[in-house]
Amino acid sequence: MTKEIRLQRKLQRAYEAQCRALFELMPGSVLLLDAGGVVRDANPSFCRHIGYKREELLGLHVSRFSQESPASIQQNLARLLAGETLHHEVTNVQKDGSLRYYDLHETAVILPDGSQGILAVSNDITDRRLVEQQRENLIRDLTQALAQVKTLRGLLPICAGCKKIRDDRGYWNHVETYIERNSDASFTHGLCPACAIKTMQDGGVKVPKDFLKNVRRRRAR
Repeated sequence: MTKEIRLQRKLQRAYEAQCRALFELMPGSVLLLDAGGVVRDANPSFCRHIGYKREELLGLHVSRFSQESPASIQQNLARLLAGETLHHEVTNVQKDGSLRYYDLHETAVILPDGSQGILAVSNDITDRRLVEQQRENLIRDLTQALAQVKTLRGLLPICAGCKKIRDDRGYWNHVETYIERNSDASFTHGLCPACAIKTMQDGGVKVPKDFLKNVRRRRAR
């Protein structure tokens, strides 16, 4: 073996050791698949997130923990092996059965044995997705609430004498009844000063002078 060949092998071993260290220490989840979608290797971050030990993952098909349909997985594998790079969100089933969401980057690579495979690098975005879902639920609830709010628009047919309002079916309703049915308003009842004076006079009750004076003062304004 020549000195040059020994140097090349030494450099190759050093390069492989560096790649292995990078694979092991990456904070993101890294998965190596063969051309058929079977797990060939997984870094500690992926194992920690999904709940499986590395030994348990080796030999499993990606469909074992991916929520994507088998047809979609095969289609993506074919695209990757044809030279495409994919970036999409996926949902994985953890070992305990819970679901988590990941931002996934995939590309074709040459595996250590020289065969073609897939490198998949993902980041856990579960917390972000949950916040987005909560916001979407809030928007939906607000939209539904606004759709239920009743408003009055247009011209209201009202009797000039009794002040009843005619509804769309032709029935005459008291103002209070009509508004309460067609809006979110409700009524409390009382007497305005003029009606209070008339009620007292009709009932033979003497109207206090101070009360009359205050009513006239307000009318003057």
